[in-house]
Amino acid sequence: MSRTRRPYLPGTAFHVYARTIGRAAWFNDEVRDAVVGIIADALRRTDARLLAFVVMPNHFHLVVQQGRDPLSRLMQPICRRTALAVHRVRKRAGRIFERRYYARVCTDAGYVRSAIAYVHRNPLARLCAAADEYAWSSHRCYTGQPVGCGRSLNFPNVSPAVSLFADDADQATHRAAYDRYMQWRDDCARCERDVPRPVKPSTRHGNAFWAAHYSKLPRQLNGKPDLRDIVLRTLREVAPEMTLDELLLRRGGQTVVQARRTAIARCVLAGHRGVDIAAFLNVSASTVSRVSVAAWANRGT
Repeated sequence: MSRTRRPYLPGTAFHVYARTIGRAAWFNDEVRDAVVGIIADALRRTDARLLAFVVMPNHFHLVVQQGRDPLSRLMQPICRRTALAVHRVRKRAGRIFERRYYARVCTDAGYVRSAIAYVHRNPLARLCAAADEYAWSSHRCYTGQPVGCGRSLNFPNVSPAVSLFADDADQATHRAAYDRYMQWRDDCARCERDVPRPVKPSTRHGNAFWAAHYSKLPRQLNGKPDLRDIVLRTLREVAPEMTLDELLLRRGGQTVVQARRTAIARCVLAGHRGVDIAAFLNVSASTVSRVSVAAWANRGT
């Protein structure tokens, strides 16, 4: 999916990550405890919704739904205070992160489930044998265990995401559904090449839960049509057989290219910023710029 440093797509879910310079393992137990607390504190100062996180020795991942506030309002304090924690604990100075954070757009319920599972499984093999054993991950929030080594921290915005894995509406079954999905991912990871993968658990309620709580972008404050709505409407009109995921792939034939250009032009004329369009459609800023020039030149013709 697309990468951007400062996306502004209200209501959109993102897989966000940042890593240290040279992948240096500066995040020891003390630093990771501090970063968990930093994330918890930053969430109280923004309207973002955290779905998952993990703090590794040289990087961290978040799966987060952006609210009305720009994503940077959450991420800049996290990165800044994490750097200060490394300075304090490691007795060093200077830059900590190799660059500003990356953010990848999560386009549907399946992508978000996959991102959450990826984040929670990140420590496996290298740092622990099971996700339950790792203290600096929201997997423990999903299973009702304390997070961090020195203290138990509360993440009220994480727990609701367990419903994304559910097959039915009975909340009593949702945690078990999450466990089944994680077990399925573990089983897939152990499969040899060319061996059929196990059957994926059903997530019918999770898909409906996504549609009700995560997939709808809030209306822009200035009344602009939602960027996602514009793109989906464009697909229905010019390429009804094409899915959003197919449109976001970098490869594709002339049909994909033309649909993408049409979507870019309509988003530009609706008043959306080029950087946001590029982030959502997984294209370069120069591509958006070229299409923008033509769109404004042909407007009204």
